[in-house]
Amino acid sequence: MDRNRRDREDAPREYLYGIHPVEEALAADSRQVERILVAREAEDNRLGRILKEARRLGIPITRLPREGLVRKAGRQAVHQGVVAVVSPVRYQDVDTIAQASMERNALLVLLSGVEDPRNLGAVLRSAAASGADGVILAGETAAGVTPGAVKTSAGAAERVPVGRARKPVRAIRDLKDAGFSVIGMDHRAELAWDQVDLTVPVVLVAGGEGRGLSRSVAMECDYRVALPLEAEVESLNLSVAVGILLYEVLRQRKDGVSR
Repeated sequence: MDRNRRDREDAPREYLYGIHPVEEALAADSRQVERILVAREAEDNRLGRILKEARRLGIPITRLPREGLVRKAGRQAVHQGVVAVVSPVRYQDVDTIAQASMERNALLVLLSGVEDPRNLGAVLRSAAASGADGVILAGETAAGVTPGAVKTSAGAAERVPVGRARKPVRAIRDLKDAGFSVIGMDHRAELAWDQVDLTVPVVLVAGGEGRGLSRSVAMECDYRVALPLEAEVESLNLSVAVGILLYEVLRQRKDGVSR
């Protein structure tokens, strides 16, 4: 067998599923799309756009029974009749993301120890919608941008630069050195979410599910803020909390608020 062909066949690949994720993968050109798999029985008109774009890009198309897509994407995957065979996501260098952010909106999100791909996907969607410049996944057990995360993000994960950092504290210190103010999201904090200046270059930091910010990460934050909660509610889902803070950043910057 030809060595180049064998290398291609042995290369890691993922099965990205769902109409929006596949559309975004084709449009964003953020990773290689090797093949499009379509259910023979599929009738969704949106699949026509995907197939037209795949043909334009010269990407092979294979029609399979729905059971064939299930075997590729997994029993729990809502594939909507289409699966893309893709290379894994390319994580960007954190310093590169930070430098580019300073030249754009100066707004980043850092997730410390977030392990649920669905939470990650929801954060990526909010980050894309609000114009954040990137999301940094910190911690050795942090969730990666899996097909499930991409599906939850409705494909928005393909449009947001994502970086990885093994050590959250080191990443935060580097971002502070780059000129960012670091805002930790902590339901135990005394400051309210709207009592800090978010018009400056900002990194919003959220901790992992259930545990929240670790003590070492909390100590590195310039400020820690909390969202108001009724007494019966202990905390918000982290992706909801991140979304609220992202739009508070936009509100302050639009209104010219500073504190």
